[in-house]
Amino acid sequence: MLVVQSLNNIDAILGTNALSKSPTLQSKLQRLWSVNNISPDTTVEKLLSNYDVVASSGFHKPSSKIPPITFELLDEKPVQQKSRPIPVAVFQDLQVQIKEMEQMGVIVESESPYNSPILPVKKPDGSIRMCLDFVKVNQHIRYKNLPLPLIDNIFVQLENKSVFSTMDLNKGYWQLKLSPEAQVITAFNFGVKHYQFAVLPFGLSVAPGIFQKIMQMVLKPVLEKYPTDVYIYIDDILVATSSTTLHLQILNEIFQLLQKYELKLNLKKSKFLQKEVSYLGMRLTSSGLAMSPEKLRKVMDFPIPQNKKTLLSFLGLANFLRRFLKNYTIDSKPLYDLSTQPTFTWTEQALESFQKVKKSLLEAPILTAPNFAKALDESWPFFLVTDASKIGIGAVLLQKVNGDMKIIAMFNRSLHGSEKNYPPTDLEALAISAALTHMNLILYGVPVTIITDHF
Repeated sequence: MLVVQSLNNIDAILGTNALSKSPTLQSKLQRLWSVNNISPDTTVEKLLSNYDVVASSGFHKPSSKIPPITFELLDEKPVQQKSRPIPVAVFQDLQVQIKEMEQMGVIVESESPYNSPILPVKKPDGSIRMCLDFVKVNQHIRYKNLPLPLIDNIFVQLENKSVFSTMDLNKGYWQLKLSPEAQVITAFNFGVKHYQFAVLPFGLSVAPGIFQKIMQMVLKPVLEKYPTDVYIYIDDILVATSSTTLHLQILNEIFQLLQKYELKLNLKKSKFLQKEVSYLGMRLTSSGLAMSPEKLRKVMDFPIPQNKKTLLSFLGLANFLRRFLKNYTIDSKPLYDLSTQPTFTWTEQALESFQKVKKSLLEAPILTAPNFAKALDESWPFFLVTDASKIGIGAVLLQKVNGDMKIIAMFNRSLHGSEKNYPPTDLEALAISAALTHMNLILYGVPVTIITDHF
């Protein structure tokens, strides 16, 4: 159905600040529980005590139940990059890390003809992480189509979920052994020594896909048994259910599988039986999808950009969160225009744009998980409100729930090429077409009423 009417009386950005306070952690065992627990008992603690799935220290031996990882190379010619000088300020930190990694068996001395330069990376807490620049090596590894799950496929299936658990594998990549042939290509120099990784390192282009495939193999029984309750994204496991009883049953089966394959959880980064959790940069709640407290804090604390680098950093953060913003394309245009200029000159227009985007993020609404059954029988119908301008197009998908309009999803983008020359009617048609394509995951095969102010 297509309805043409004025948008003057429609507020497509209903909602309030959906972000909650971060859960407060208590003692070591109490790390399982936060102030928003559903139950104060220690059921999960008791479950965990039945299995050897919690890492007792910073590192443990990699799994002996999972075959060593191998890579297929495009050619046999070794990739030998020149080592880079290590800055004096980080040398000692790297020296300590490498010594610890050698003692743990993460790396071993090597005679490999390969060499990749060390790349020190500063972490948010100011400490240094030892990484390798595998750019050249990655070009010699045959690409395998090992796709990661689409994040939106997870988020749209959270309707009626009220109990959440997230599990993080302890140094997940390091729990997988490399074959002797694969170890050779991970070699690097430090000081007068040459090393290679004995476990899967960060930085290899094929690593995320390989890890995802292995985790899907490990948890295959629960993924098939509970396809809308268990999700995996690389080393992050999510359980989302509508009842505590089912939730505990699923957790028990996951612990069994993790123990079978000798995989360990990081208890400090895992949360059990929560009313809401942070997952993949978002906050999952019984009400829907919101911005995580961590992202909110970054937005709140982000200073006015002083150069192009900090401007691009802010735009990257805002772009990641644009699903919560209806008018992001229009509001951020002065900032994007500035980011393409050869010289950085901060203006009043840029400041106004920065403050507008920041304010919109801080006031971002909750996105409600769609109810497909009620949308199909039209008892809770979908409404797609679209709009267009000479700058960009946008849309808001709403679902009428017991008389209240709930925001399900938002979409916006700038105009491309010849689209900038479209007359108003064509722009509105473009907004409808682009929105339906963007929201195909939700709207395919489901009745929807389209509301536009010009056709």
